[in-house]
Amino acid sequence: MDTFLYLIVQGRIIKSTGQHYWILSSGSIYQGVLRGSIRLEGRKTTNPLAVGDLVNFKLHPTDEAIITDILPRSNYLIRKSVNLSKQTHILASNMDLAVLVASWKMPKTSNGFLDRFLITCEAYHIPSLLVFNKIDLLNEAETAGLENWMQDYLRIGYQAIAISAHNPEQITTHLQPWLNLKLSVFTGHSGAGKTTLLNRLCPELQLKTNAISEQHKKGKHTTTFAELHEWRPQSYIVDTPGIQEWGLMEIQANDLHRYFPEFKPYGSSCKFSSCTHSHEPECAIRLAYQAKNPLLWRYPAYLNMLESDEFNWKPWER
Repeated sequence: MDTFLYLIVQGRIIKSTGQHYWILSSGSIYQGVLRGSIRLEGRKTTNPLAVGDLVNFKLHPTDEAIITDILPRSNYLIRKSVNLSKQTHILASNMDLAVLVASWKMPKTSNGFLDRFLITCEAYHIPSLLVFNKIDLLNEAETAGLENWMQDYLRIGYQAIAISAHNPEQITTHLQPWLNLKLSVFTGHSGAGKTTLLNRLCPELQLKTNAISEQHKKGKHTTTFAELHEWRPQSYIVDTPGIQEWGLMEIQANDLHRYFPEFKPYGSSCKFSSCTHSHEPECAIRLAYQAKNPLLWRYPAYLNMLESDEFNWKPWER
C-alpha cells in the first residue's frame, strides 16, 4: 500500500506529448500523467488536456505528478481533427489572444481559412489578431493586393498587421505590443512563417523550421505538438503545429450568422426573427448586400459555409 502523503498543487499545462504532460507551477516544471477516469470524461477530443489548461495535481515526493482535476476553461481554440471526422482537437485554452499568421503567397492563405479561424474565435470569445507575414517577398502589385485584403478585415472590426519575420524592427514595433502580459496562441498554415516569426521574437526558443516546397508552394510540418513558452516575464506564447485546413466544430448552422459581426447592425431589421439570412423574403442582410454595402463582402462566403459539408444544411428545402 502506498503510504506517501501527496501534496495537491495547481498548475498550467505547458506541453503535451500523448500520454505525458508538463506542468508549470510556481516557477517549477513537473512531468505528469492524467488519471484514467478523467480521460474518459467529456467531449470526443484527441487530447483530453490542452496546453493552457489549469489543473490540480498530486505531487509525489519523487516529483511525479498525477493530474486529478481539470479546472473550467475560460475559452479554447478548437478545430476538426485531421483524419478523424467525428473528433475534435483543442489547440490551446485559457488564452488572452489568438494570433493567425497568414501569407499572401508561398503558401497563399485562403479567405476560407481566415474566416473559419475568426468564426471560431467569435464563438469562443477569444480576441484575435491577423498577422500577414512575408511582406518582404511581395512585388508592388502584390503589396497593393495585401493592403486591400487587410483593409477588408479592418473595416469589419478585426485587428490586422503586416510584417516580415526577417525585419526585427517591424516585430518590435508592430507585433510585440500585442503580446505583452498576455498568453498568446500562434497558429496558421504550415509554411506561413509562424515558427520563423517566433524564433525572431524569442531567439532562445530555437524552434525547428523547414523550407517551403517549391513544387507545391506549401510548408512542411515542423512543430509536432503545442508548447507554451515564457518569452518575457508574465508574457507567454504557445507554438502550435501548422495546419492545412480549418474545420469548424461545435457550431450549429442556424447560429453561424452570429459569428459574422458585420451582420449584427442589419439582422434585427429582418422580417422574421428566426431569419437564417439565406433565402427568406425581406432579409435585411441580403438586401444590404445586394445594395453593394461594402461591409458585407463576406456574405457569399457565409452562404457557401451553410451549404458546405461542415453543415450540409439547405433550409430552403425543408
